[in-house]
Amino acid sequence: MALDWPDPKTDERKFARISVFITAEVAIRCHVQFVSEVKLQRRIPNWVVKGFLALCLLVMGNSLFAHLSIETAADYSREKNEFALIVARDGRIIYERYGKGTSASTPQRIYSGTKGFWCVLAMAAQQDNILRLDNLVGKSLPDWRKGEKAKVSIRELLNFTSGLPPTNALHGMVRGDRDQYARHLQLQGAPGSLFQYGPASLQVFDAVLDRQLEKLGLSSVQYLNSRLLLPLGIPLRGYSPDIRGHPLLAASFTLTAREWLRFGNFLARSGIGGPLPIFPIVSSTELSECFQGSTANPMFGMGFWLNRHAKSTGATEVSIESNLCMIRWPREACISRNAPAELIAAVGSYGQRLYIVPSEKLVIVRLGNAMNFSDAEFLKRLYSRK
Repeated sequence: MALDWPDPKTDERKFARISVFITAEVAIRCHVQFVSEVKLQRRIPNWVVKGFLALCLLVMGNSLFAHLSIETAADYSREKNEFALIVARDGRIIYERYGKGTSASTPQRIYSGTKGFWCVLAMAAQQDNILRLDNLVGKSLPDWRKGEKAKVSIRELLNFTSGLPPTNALHGMVRGDRDQYARHLQLQGAPGSLFQYGPASLQVFDAVLDRQLEKLGLSSVQYLNSRLLLPLGIPLRGYSPDIRGHPLLAASFTLTAREWLRFGNFLARSGIGGPLPIFPIVSSTELSECFQGSTANPMFGMGFWLNRHAKSTGATEVSIESNLCMIRWPREACISRNAPAELIAAVGSYGQRLYIVPSEKLVIVRLGNAMNFSDAEFLKRLYSRK
């Protein structure tokens, strides 16, 4: 019976995957035969045998990226004032480069890339029975038990459909109480109807989380550090506390590229991460909640941007940083038509990016300083071999 072998020109990703399995089998068979013959004759030392197997594994790993044009994408990244670029698969760095004056130990501000950490923490809090995403905010905050605010859920705070205005002035508020200020803002739309991207909703979430953590004697920052950052080996750095110690949830963290990579690897492995990546830090079921779009914006989950409509007939590439003021997004909006539909992204101002393709365990970190960095162009070049 003839095998249904994929055409390398039209189905290169499938072809690459099948090639990996063949490469693996050949490598193992060759290794077994090589070791048995060499050991019997005692002519070649163990380090040569181990080196041969390591080379086989390297070939296997690289063949998984036969469909990627990393250098082509890297050229574009360099053109856009790149500080750092890392490409990794299954935790193994296969490409790493730093711009002039930066290195693996240089922390950079990731701006809105910060949002993803707090949204993942919300999933951990749900797993720990500290809160439920579909609970009403008023259950924790008495001043949200009247009028339209009484209808707002925690989920709507995290996906920016609460009805609160963005209120970007909260970014610079260090001498006031951010949480209190955000709690007293008036809604500008019915809950769930509009996507309004900004810090206000997240500061109300911080007030909710703080209230729920009171019984444990913890603040939101302490819970973030002990529940998520320490297990991942990521330092708590640059959370921009206000006069009451409330962090800025929307855009404050500073991380090295490798620290952000640890977070990406954790997401790519469905919640497993840290120095001993054996048990999930956050369950995959809870984590998946972050990657569900809303009616108002199907392209945004909770803290992360989605590419799920990339292969739809009417897929429309939308520049994220250029359209953050848009309150209703196209039904089939996507990051890139060329990238896999499962790709998710954490997006920070001036070209800070964390891309994850879970099925490939592919994670890309990009740091820089560019007003016009294009996700669609970078990903088009990356997948130009398809």
